[in-house]
Amino acid sequence: MPIDIEKKSMYKYFLFGSLYITEGIHIAIALVITPLYLLNNNFAPEIVTLSSGIIMIPWIFKFIFGYYIDSFSHKGKKTFILYGGLIASFTLLLIPIINPETFFIGFIGLLFLGQIGIGFLDLSADAWAISITNEKERGKLSGSMTIGLYTGMFIGSALLTPLADSINFQTAYFLGGIFIIPIIFSTILIKEQIKKQKKQVIIKPLLSELKQKKNLIFLIFLSLIALNSGIISLTAPLYMDISLKLGVALIGFITAVFSISRAIGSLIFGAISDKYGRSNTIIGIMISTIIFSILLITANNSQSLTILYAILGFLIGGLFSVIFALCMDKTNPKFAALQFGIFMGLINLGELSGSTISGTLITILNFQKVFLYAAWIVGPGLLLFYILKKTFPKIKK
Repeated sequence: MPIDIEKKSMYKYFLFGSLYITEGIHIAIALVITPLYLLNNNFAPEIVTLSSGIIMIPWIFKFIFGYYIDSFSHKGKKTFILYGGLIASFTLLLIPIINPETFFIGFIGLLFLGQIGIGFLDLSADAWAISITNEKERGKLSGSMTIGLYTGMFIGSALLTPLADSINFQTAYFLGGIFIIPIIFSTILIKEQIKKQKKQVIIKPLLSELKQKKNLIFLIFLSLIALNSGIISLTAPLYMDISLKLGVALIGFITAVFSISRAIGSLIFGAISDKYGRSNTIIGIMISTIIFSILLITANNSQSLTILYAILGFLIGGLFSVIFALCMDKTNPKFAALQFGIFMGLINLGELSGSTISGTLITILNFQKVFLYAAWIVGPGLLLFYILKKTFPKIKK
């Protein structure tokens, strides 16, 4: 008998958290395993970071997925989750047969297609979650989803990266695809309430909301909020490899610690924001992120880097969790997939921009100056958020 997650909250947290594990695996492969694989095949850092940026481009255009999901809402969210997840899995299963040195476009293209599949899965899960939750539980739900994301990243960093080092990278890609399959098929056990409704107008009412001055400023804020994370997440592993000469297995371990810290931060700060409000929580996290991003310039060995990277992971995980919950609060359920897709697309644009330019910044500047730049870039977003904070919806006690 299908499980009704609207009546059983714990199943709700488990479902959406597990779906985000698939996303985390794909992100770890795109941002950790693939860069290391390309570096080991003598690709330049600029090409490595640009390649990761290209792979993650679908995340900028999540609003396209959202429009499609909302337009076919009568099919339910599970359909898009299932097909998107299968695409994501099969692309990883096919990657081992492609050599990036001889067919680079095909190698990047398959990973790009996998991110499209994950994009449909991710946004369908988001829209489903928004439709069955209220403001008082979205911080915790966002926390469980973010925990799932970083659990997947932990699997990619702590399990798949050492396998890539000890066996080969092809095995790591293949096992990543295998991990995803049972998670996707578990959704068959979940009951989804599909509301019958007439075809609704989506674009016009959405645009009328977004063109309000406070919402336009909010969109700019979202495009800035993840720049720091994008720079730090891709620059740190390259710093470990190029400057500290740490080895693939140790880099995988440190990145795994980073992922665990993000998961813990997402859960703790998500719950805090449910109780004490989103605004003050976000401001505190952003100020702390500036401080610890600056301190990265002092990390000259694996021990100090692990500690500082873990603290930043804790803060970044918490920030994303609370921002996701805030976006859920501001999303209209009538066109949840499209509006939330726009919000997330802008966040992803910021993170993608940060990761894509990091290789060029490293070449022009150096690692220490890039870390300082990552700290500085938080400032404009913090200023905008302070202006906006009074306009955000209050959580009902």
